Amino acid sequence: MSLKLYIQEYMKYDSQITNYNTVLKTIKKNKSTVEETIIRHITANNLENSKFELNNNIIELKKKEVSGGLSMKLLKEVLTEELANDKYVTFLIDKINQKKQTEKKISYGLDIKLKKN
Repeated sequence: MSLKLYIQEYMKYDSQITNYNTVLKTIKKNKSTVEETIIRHITANNLENSKFELNNNIIELKKKEVSGGLSMKLLKEVLTEELANDKYVTFLIDKINQKKQTEKKISYGLDIKLKKN
């Protein structure tokens, strides 16, 4: 198969994915709206510890806790609080940034853009 045919096939798949993603976005939005309604109903009626069985499925409210992200701002803030030497804090932050830059991973992918006339 020629490169042109591969590119045409790639573009066909990309178009299909775009169409499916549009449909999925609507489905996910509708699901999220219904989920929010169910959660409001459960919490309003103090049913947080209840389990609901429907069609051989058990539905229950799960509480999720996610810790905050580890950012350079947070690292600097904590180091500044714990270390008396601002120059050492700056040195450590610079060292972390340098290490972060050397750990970069490179990957390649194709991008489709409309041709401008």
